Amino acid sequence: MGNDNRLIVEYGKTKNHYVILSEDVLMKDPNTREWITCVLYRQHKEYNHRGEYVPVPEDEKLTFVREYKDFWSKFTLCLDL
Repeated sequence: MGNDNRLIVEYGKTKNHYVILSEDVLMKDPNTREWITCVLYRQHKEYNHRGEYVPVPEDEKLTFVREYKDFWSKFTLCLDL
């Protein structure tokens, strides 16, 4: 499955890159029990100590979910790939 049309973002703290799978996933907040909109994203490349981006092997990629507003406060869109 190719990621050609998917958005790639960078996490500010680590500079690792992730592919956005969906920006409109619903998840039930465990504290409030209300449905919240979340972003589903997957590992793409890791930033190493030499300043290089190394692809994460396909069978080792992890998938994450994060609340929409929190996601966009910590990740930035990669426009110059």
